[in-house]
Amino acid sequence: MKLIPNNQVVRYLIVGGWNTVFGYCLFALLYYLLSAKMHYVIIAIISSIIAITMAYAGYKIFVFKTKGNYLHEYLKFYVVYGFSMILGLILLPVFVEILKLNVYLAQAVAVIACTFVSFIGHRNFSFRKKTI
Repeated sequence: MKLIPNNQVVRYLIVGGWNTVFGYCLFALLYYLLSAKMHYVIIAIISSIIAITMAYAGYKIFVFKTKGNYLHEYLKFYVVYGFSMILGLILLPVFVEILKLNVYLAQAVAVIACTFVSFIGHRNFSFRKKTI
Protein backbone atom coordinates (compact mmCIF):
# COMPACT_ATOMS: atom_id res chain seq x y z
CA MET A 1 0.00 0.00 0.00
CA LYS A 2 1.43 3.35 -1.05
CA LEU A 3 1.24 6.34 1.23
CA ILE A 4 0.78 8.68 -1.72
CA PRO A 5 -1.96 7.77 -4.21
CA ASN A 6 -1.08 7.49 -7.89
CA ASN A 7 -3.97 9.72 -8.92
CA GLN A 8 -2.64 13.21 -9.63
CA VAL A 9 -5.84 14.99 -8.64
CA VAL A 10 -5.95 13.18 -5.29
CA ARG A 11 -2.31 14.03 -4.66
CA TYR A 12 -3.02 17.65 -5.63
CA LEU A 13 -5.90 17.81 -3.16
CA ILE A 14 -3.78 16.29 -0.38
CA VAL A 15 -0.85 18.67 -0.91
CA GLY A 16 -3.20 21.56 -1.62
CA GLY A 17 -5.20 20.76 1.51
CA TRP A 18 -2.05 20.77 3.61
CA ASN A 19 -0.87 23.99 2.01
CA THR A 20 -4.27 25.60 2.43
CA VAL A 21 -4.25 24.77 6.13
CA PHE A 22 -0.63 25.94 6.43
CA GLY A 23 -1.28 29.18 4.53
CA TYR A 24 -4.49 29.94 6.39
CA CYS A 25 -2.94 29.24 9.80
CA LEU A 26 0.06 31.37 8.88
CA PHE A 27 -2.26 34.22 7.85
CA ALA A 28 -4.28 33.85 11.06
CA LEU A 29 -1.13 33.81 13.22
CA LEU A 30 0.40 36.81 11.47
CA TYR A 31 -2.91 38.68 11.63
CA TYR A 32 -3.19 37.94 15.34
CA LEU A 33 0.38 39.10 15.96
CA LEU A 34 0.57 42.04 13.55
CA SER A 35 -2.93 43.42 12.92
CA ALA A 36 -2.45 46.32 15.33
CA LYS A 37 0.50 47.54 13.26
CA MET A 38 -0.14 46.21 9.76
CA HIS A 39 -3.10 46.16 7.34
CA TYR A 40 -4.65 42.74 6.69
CA VAL A 41 -3.84 42.94 2.96
CA ILE A 42 -0.11 43.34 3.71
CA ILE A 43 -0.33 40.39 6.10
CA ALA A 44 -2.06 38.38 3.36
CA ILE A 45 0.76 39.19 0.92
CA ILE A 46 3.46 38.11 3.38
CA SER A 47 1.70 34.88 4.28
CA SER A 48 1.00 34.14 0.61
CA ILE A 49 4.65 34.45 -0.39
CA ILE A 50 5.69 32.00 2.33
CA ALA A 51 2.84 29.58 1.53
CA ILE A 52 3.58 29.69 -2.22
CA THR A 53 7.18 28.66 -1.61
CA MET A 54 6.05 25.77 0.62
CA ALA A 55 3.45 24.72 -1.98
CA TYR A 56 6.02 24.63 -4.78
CA ALA A 57 8.05 21.96 -3.01
CA GLY A 58 4.98 19.82 -2.32
CA TYR A 59 3.60 20.03 -5.85
CA LYS A 60 6.97 19.41 -7.49
CA ILE A 61 7.87 16.40 -5.35
CA PHE A 62 4.52 14.70 -4.66
CA VAL A 63 2.01 15.83 -7.27
CA PHE A 64 3.64 16.46 -10.63
CA LYS A 65 6.90 14.59 -9.87
CA THR A 66 9.07 16.53 -12.27
CA LYS A 67 12.85 16.40 -12.23
CA GLY A 68 15.22 19.34 -12.51
CA ASN A 69 14.15 22.72 -13.92
CA TYR A 70 13.84 24.10 -10.39
CA LEU A 71 14.20 27.79 -11.11
CA HIS A 72 12.24 27.66 -14.38
CA GLU A 73 9.35 25.76 -12.76
CA TYR A 74 9.48 27.92 -9.63
CA LEU A 75 9.11 31.07 -11.70
CA LYS A 76 6.25 29.57 -13.71
CA PHE A 77 4.70 28.37 -10.45
CA TYR A 78 4.84 31.93 -9.14
CA VAL A 79 3.06 33.19 -12.26
CA VAL A 80 0.15 30.81 -11.60
CA TYR A 81 0.14 31.43 -7.86
CA GLY A 82 0.69 35.13 -8.42
CA PHE A 83 -2.50 35.22 -10.46
CA SER A 84 -4.23 33.23 -7.74
CA MET A 85 -2.80 35.52 -5.05
CA ILE A 86 -4.02 38.62 -6.91
CA LEU A 87 -7.46 37.04 -7.22
CA GLY A 88 -7.41 36.34 -3.47
CA LEU A 89 -6.28 39.90 -2.73
CA ILE A 90 -9.19 41.22 -4.78
CA LEU A 91 -11.69 38.90 -3.13
CA LEU A 92 -10.50 39.52 0.44
CA PRO A 93 -11.40 43.24 0.61
CA VAL A 94 -14.65 42.56 -1.25
CA PHE A 95 -15.61 39.99 1.37
CA VAL A 96 -14.44 42.15 4.32
CA GLU A 97 -15.39 45.66 3.25
CA ILE A 98 -18.46 45.08 1.07
CA LEU A 99 -19.94 41.80 2.33
CA LYS A 100 -18.85 42.55 5.92
CA LEU A 101 -17.47 39.06 6.56
CA ASN A 102 -15.11 38.48 9.45
CA VAL A 103 -11.54 38.67 8.13
CA TYR A 104 -10.80 35.04 9.10
CA LEU A 105 -13.90 33.74 7.28
CA ALA A 106 -13.22 36.02 4.30
CA GLN A 107 -9.69 34.65 3.93
CA ALA A 108 -10.97 31.06 4.13
CA VAL A 109 -13.53 31.66 1.37
CA ALA A 110 -10.97 33.44 -0.82
CA VAL A 111 -8.49 30.55 -0.43
CA ILE A 112 -11.08 27.97 -1.45
CA ALA A 113 -12.04 29.99 -4.53
CA CYS A 114 -8.40 30.30 -5.63
CA THR A 115 -7.66 26.58 -5.23
CA PHE A 116 -9.69 25.64 -8.28
CA VAL A 117 -7.93 28.16 -10.48
CA SER A 118 -4.48 27.01 -9.34
CA PHE A 119 -4.79 23.32 -10.23
CA ILE A 120 -5.50 24.03 -13.89
CA GLY A 121 -2.67 26.53 -14.10
CA HIS A 122 -0.13 24.25 -12.44
CA ARG A 123 -1.11 21.21 -14.45
CA ASN A 124 -1.11 23.02 -17.79
CA PHE A 125 1.66 25.55 -17.26
CA SER A 126 3.92 25.25 -14.18
CA PHE A 127 4.62 21.53 -14.33
CA ARG A 128 3.60 20.69 -17.88
CA LYS A 129 5.77 17.94 -19.22
CA LYS A 130 7.31 18.70 -22.57
CA THR A 131 6.16 16.52 -25.41
CA ILE A 132 8.64 15.54 -28.06
